[in-house]
Amino acid sequence: MFSRLKRLVFRWRFQRAKSDDIDRANVIVVQAYSRSRDGKDAGQANAMLATYARMLQEEFGYLILSMTEIELADPDLRVLATYRGHTGGHSTHDCNTYTIAEFHAEYCRKCDFRRVVLVASSDHIGRCKWVYERLGLEVLPFSVDIDACMSSDYLHWSHRTRMRFVVREFCVRLMFLAKGYI
Repeated sequence: MFSRLKRLVFRWRFQRAKSDDIDRANVIVVQAYSRSRDGKDAGQANAMLATYARMLQEEFGYLILSMTEIELADPDLRVLATYRGHTGGHSTHDCNTYTIAEFHAEYCRKCDFRRVVLVASSDHIGRCKWVYERLGLEVLPFSVDIDACMSSDYLHWSHRTRMRFVVREFCVRLMFLAKGYI
């Protein structure tokens, strides 16, 4: 427990997986950034995530386990399955990183996938990685630095400063640890 708490506090940056490792994965999973206030795609941030997912897809040939937000950003991605839960654009008890990862992990179990390439924003990837690992998957992180895309049109943490996001992320990490999600 102490080691998990220690990484939760001090681990914020993750190296991208190397091509050799990615080459042995089964599927790409994407955790979206947010949605705009009008329920449409959040624009540049999700477009960047979708672009990197597409780049990985083209280079390695994997299908994608996605979210509605990513499909809105790039409708032409070859998607295996899409999480279409709560689409209000912000985390709730019914829709959060864990519930989305749970959907992806269940799909991976059905397809006998064990190793995933995780595409997520650089500040969110740690919690995502730990959740997917807790759900039994081997995770190859592929972080995307989307700080330049922060906009006040987004619904939640993205309309705050980076420091406010780090405080929020730290609190959510604590909550996920307490709930046994990481």
